[in-house]
This record gives sequence, structure tokens and C-alpha cells, in this order.
Amino acid sequence: MIRKIFNIKHLFIYIGLFCSFYTFSQKSDVDKLMAHGKYFEALPIITEKFNQKSSDELLLKMAICMFQTNKLDEAQRNLQYLVDNNYSNPDVNLYLGKIAHQKLKFDEAIQYYKKYLRQNPNGKDKRSIVLDVKRCYQGTILSKKEKLCIIDNLGEHINTVYDEISPIPSPLNEDRIYFSSNREDTEGGLRDENGLRDDLYGNYCMDMYAGSVADGEWKETKAIGNLLNTARYDILKDISANGKVIYYFKGFTTSKGEIYVDTFKVNADERPIETPKFISPMIASEGDVYFHLFTDTFLIFASQRLGGFGGYDLYVSEFHNNGWTAPKNLGPQINSAYDETSPFLSIDGRTLYFSNNGEKSVGGFDVFKTKFNRNIMDWEKAENVGFPINSAGDDLCFKLTKDGYKAYLCSNRKDGIGGFDVYNILYNSLQEEQSERSKPIVFSEVQPLDSINKSNQIDINNTVQTTKFYEFSPFYYDNEDNVLSQNTIRQLNKLVKLSQENPKVTFDFTCNSDETGPSGIDLYFCIKRVEKIQEYLLKQGVSINKIQINSCGSNYPIAENYSNGKPNISGQKMNRRIDMIIRNLDENEVRVVIEEPQVNEVMASKDNELYKKKTSGLVYRIQIASIKQMYKGNIINNKDTYIDKNMDSGQYRYMIGLFSTFTEAQKELKTIKEDGIQDAIIVPYINGNRLSSTLANDSKKIYPDLQKYLLYTKPK
Repeated sequence: MIRKIFNIKHLFIYIGLFCSFYTFSQKSDVDKLMAHGKYFEALPIITEKFNQKSSDELLLKMAICMFQTNKLDEAQRNLQYLVDNNYSNPDVNLYLGKIAHQKLKFDEAIQYYKKYLRQNPNGKDKRSIVLDVKRCYQGTILSKKEKLCIIDNLGEHINTVYDEISPIPSPLNEDRIYFSSNREDTEGGLRDENGLRDDLYGNYCMDMYAGSVADGEWKETKAIGNLLNTARYDILKDISANGKVIYYFKGFTTSKGEIYVDTFKVNADERPIETPKFISPMIASEGDVYFHLFTDTFLIFASQRLGGFGGYDLYVSEFHNNGWTAPKNLGPQINSAYDETSPFLSIDGRTLYFSNNGEKSVGGFDVFKTKFNRNIMDWEKAENVGFPINSAGDDLCFKLTKDGYKAYLCSNRKDGIGGFDVYNILYNSLQEEQSERSKPIVFSEVQPLDSINKSNQIDINNTVQTTKFYEFSPFYYDNEDNVLSQNTIRQLNKLVKLSQENPKVTFDFTCNSDETGPSGIDLYFCIKRVEKIQEYLLKQGVSINKIQINSCGSNYPIAENYSNGKPNISGQKMNRRIDMIIRNLDENEVRVVIEEPQVNEVMASKDNELYKKKTSGLVYRIQIASIKQMYKGNIINNKDTYIDKNMDSGQYRYMIGLFSTFTEAQKELKTIKEDGIQDAIIVPYINGNRLSSTLANDSKKIYPDLQKYLLYTKPK
């Protein structure tokens, strides 16, 4: 590479000429290269074009590439030249703000960001820039705190112009680390976002590497054998406590794949015929990411599964009785509406580090720290660990070494060599959380999941329960109405066993939807969906008398289906579910927990809470029809419309209204009959359970208003 600096009207412009890129430039498009994140490749091409014919547009693109390739000073000079020459593109102020932000000049960054927002008030990135402004204010606060460590880039023998991520210190050798990288010598070559070969705009796949200290410096870097690294993305996740087993991700893309368990053995004769999968509650093929194994028995991972607080949340599971327990959300002191990733639990079992990209971070992802408080038996509020560990970039995969004086992380801060680099953190005192070893009492409340063994297959029809404890979550379905998902079947199998052990137990299922169709159709489709649950249980031998199915369609969403007139995808996912109530359970013999979805306050719908209040205790509904097909009358557009199924006749009973007194219901009934629905009747419910005449009579002492209903229904 030849570098040349020259002056045009006091402008210093970085010029790099890569001869090998001349031919490449003839068949590639600069904008496409930049769109695919290939800034190193785009920069010499833009420079060449600028030398042939200068323009403000090319100079801006050159500055952007310089910023992305960590040449902040050169980028800043070019952008300032554009400002001085009254070039009006708002991106100039945007990138001047980003440069100041990266240099931790927060007040200066705020001013540039605000200029950009004034120039571009309706830009698609408005929300992210406003967030960056908040992060700069946070940076001014954190910059005043004492710095208790220093941080060093591990240097060019470990780091490259590409990405080095997921550093893990060797449990056996303090002078060795393991990491993953997408450098040029990886097995997979250049591939697009779908995992297909793309030698023009593709990026290199990840392979796993080991780095070692030699002569007091990080020098030796070697790939972890071609039997482990393949043509796919191979990304290291964790290493066992004894240092002999690795856990890694393998997939054609970074988001679709599996977690595997393997050893460091490279001799083919010493290896299994097929690398075993890591069978656990973490499902990488469905988007679960970063995980950490504490003492090989506690699994902490990040997931976007339904029921969280927003984005990625952290969950924990324990390996217990030869199986993993049900994953437990670590709660609101840790999880937020933003993303929580890359967890690390220290030796004391009570100090948790993780990365978050919310308003309390300085850049993108910052490292946060929290402790489990024994007095309140909960996590303390997580705090940003500050500078120099965190930066204006993304800081991830923080891990302390065993001695408590060092740590590693990966970061794409702009003073590095390439994209993500590996950094070494040196503390001026012992981090006490690494000096005390104990059982992580924080996880003592985690409850058993169906036994998940270490085989490569999970038999969903043969679940094993080791205790008389049952934990359930709502049954979610997707846009294709795939009600009987693998997770749902696993839970239904537990219901079958619960039914066998408890003869009197009954199950009440209610289907909700996401408001994507007309209310009447939504309502009917929901009852048809929940019928699939009913049919499955009947085939497994559960008596029809134990099953009640209902539908409320999109009337009572737990989360908002729309935001600012546009579909709220996360909210709609949460509303596509079937809720369950278990009745007549002998709590002395068995314990059941049904997990309720946790909805962020911003997304939460008031309709569901209002529905819970309305249906608590005694309420009355009006049955307008009992038929075996969809009711087509306009009256079902009423918000409080409901269907339950008569299990004896197979007919759908259409109900409207929620009335707290019989008098209110009777008044509405009169209006309905005047509109021509002569068969309409009043039906009482207690806590959502439809009452027969016998049950109504038995409950009149507790609910005196039932006397009016009983008098009304008394044969004349």
C-alpha cells in the first residue's frame, strides 16, 4: 500500500492507492461496497476517482470511509473543508458529531448532532441520533468518575482490519486467549448475508483462533484446526471450566445455526463421527445469542423470546437432575426495553457483567455491572462501569481472568486496528468478586423444565418430570397459524401428565389475536386455533370434560398492535397467543406456575388490564347465538365480544358485554331483543368461569346479586 498526503487549499486529504484494487474498481460499485460495510475496499477507489475529478460528494464519501476505517483526524479535516466551503449536506454535521463522540468530546458532539437534526428533522435515523445525544450527556457524567484501570489493544498480531470478537481467556494458561475472527484466511471465504458465495460484496466467514504470549507480547495466532473451522460461520461461545471442551456456534449466517460441543483434539481418530449439538433451552436457530456457562451448570444467555422486557433479555437455566431447568428472565433490574447481551458471572456467583445499548450507555453497547443483594434477594440496579472500559463504540464480551487483576473484551472503538478488536484490561487492585467462590444463590428459584438430555434429539412426546412441579408459558403461534409448535407440544405433554396425576383438574384455554383482520373473522379464527389444542389433548387421552376452549380475538391485547399508525411487530407477536387457566388443582400435591408475558410499559395495552378488572369476581355476559359456524351479525363488532364452545353439543356460544350487575345486563338484553335477537340470554361468570344454574345457586351467598339472576331464570 502506498500512502501520500497532499494539500489543496490547506486541505489535508488521505490518499491510498491499492494497485490490486484498480481492476476491482472497474467491476464494483462504490455505493454498494459502502452499503455492504466494505469501507477499506471502497476508500482507494473513491480516492482514485477524486484525484481524477474532485467533487464535494466524493469528498464526503471519502470522509465517511475514513471514519469507518478509524482515520478520524483525516476524516475530520475533510469534513471541516466541506463546512468551510458551505457544502450543505446534513451528513457532514452527522459525521462531525460521530467523530467528536468517538473522541469523547461530548459537548462538541451534542452540538453537531443537534445541527444535523435541525437540517434533517424527519430523517429515518432521528430516533437513533436523539439517543446518541442522550448518550453524550451520560458520557459527560461518567467522564468525571475515577478511572481504576487501563485498557490496551492486543496489537496487530492478534487484531486485524477485520473483526476479532468473543475473547475467552484460557482456564489453564493465563498467556493464552481464544477468539473468533473473519480475517482473510478463514475457511468459508467471502459470503453474502444469506451465506452464499459472493466474491465481490461478500464478507469473510468467522473461524476460531488461539492467541498466545511470546517474549512478553501477544504474537502467536493460530486457527483452531480445520476439523473445527469449516466453510460456515464458526464462532466461539465458551470454554468448560477444565479448559478441555469448547462450545461454539456454527451456521451459514450469523443468525441461523446451532450450538455444538467439541474438544480441542485435531486428530480425526480421536474425534466423534458427528460433532454433538449442545441441547439446552438456548435455541440459536431461533435467534438466541451470547451465552456464558458458570461452573458448567448455570447457563446465562440472551434471547428475544416473547415475554421479555424488550429487545434481547438475559435468561438463566440450571443443569439439574440430568436436565436443564426452564429459562428464567433475570428481571427488570437487569433487563430493559433495549438489548442486554454477552453476560459474564464472576467466581463469587453474585456479580454479573453484561452489555447494554440503552440510554445509560456512552456509545452503542456498554459494559454494566450488578450484584445480587442477599438482604432483598434481588439484583441491585445495574451501573455503567465507565471509562476506559467503555467507549463511544460497542463494548462487548467482557470477561475477568481467574486472578482478578485482568479482563478482556472486544470493541469497535475508533482507536483500534480494524472493526472489532480484542482489548486487555488491567486493574490496579484485585476485583474481589474473583476471590470468593460460592454457589450462586441468585439462581435458587429457577424451576425444573422437562428433562433435556445430552443426546442429539429431543423426544417431544416423551417428557420426563422429576418433581411434582409444573411451569407453563402461553402457547404462541406464528403468522402461519402454526399452533402446535414444538414448544407448545412439549407443554401439552406436561398437561397430559398433570391430568393423569390429578383426576379433578380442568383446563381453560383462551385464544388472542393481533388485530390484523376484521373483528368477527379474528374471533372465529381464534376459536378454530384453540380447537387444535383441544384435539391434541383428546388424542392423548384427556377427557373432553376437562377441557374448555374460548376466544376473545383482538379485543383484549396485552401489548399495542399498532404504534403511530404502523404495525407494532413485537406487540403483535405477544398478542398471537393462547392463554391457559388450570382449575380444581390440589395444591398440596402439585405446584403449578403459569408465566405471564412481561410487557414493556411503552408497549403495554390498557385493554388487557381493564379486561382483568372487569372479569374479576361476578360478571354477566349476554349470549346472542349458539351455532356451529361463524356468526355474521354486525353485533359482534362489539368490543367485549367473546366465544366459548359447548363441549357437549360442539356449538360456539357468542357472548357480548361485561356487566357488573344483573340489572345492567337485563337493560342491555332488552335492547338486543328489540333489535331482533330473540334467543339472547344472560349468563353469569365468576372469575372467567361460566356458571351453571347449580353453581349459580351455590354461589349466591358470596355473590348476592345472583339472586336476581336466579329469580329471572326460575321456570314460570
